Amino acid sequence: MPYSLGWLQLISEDPRTEEEIERDLMREAESLTYRMFDEQPAAPEAAQTPAAPDDVFTPAGARYEGQRHPLRQVIQTQARRLAAFLRGERDDYMPYKAEW
Repeated sequence: MPYSLGWLQLISEDPRTEEEIERDLMREAESLTYRMFDEQPAAPEAAQTPAAPDDVFTPAGARYEGQRHPLRQVIQTQARRLAAFLRGERDDYMPYKAEW
């Protein structure tokens, strides 16, 4: 039996696809994320009242990327984009600037 004095090298391989890795990263990030807003639906009378166009801080009224989004969604999207930028997965990061 031949014997070699070379180095033994361990290579770690992840059998998951890129989509599975991203899904697992998102699940882990969400499990470590502190919930800032309640997930309960608003009162029926509040749901029928449209948000004022200049009120960006209402849950249904943050203007972001040309559309109105809930503020919690804007914050969550910004947190994910910042994390990807800090990990080196994105080339740039544009912060959200509220206007009122």
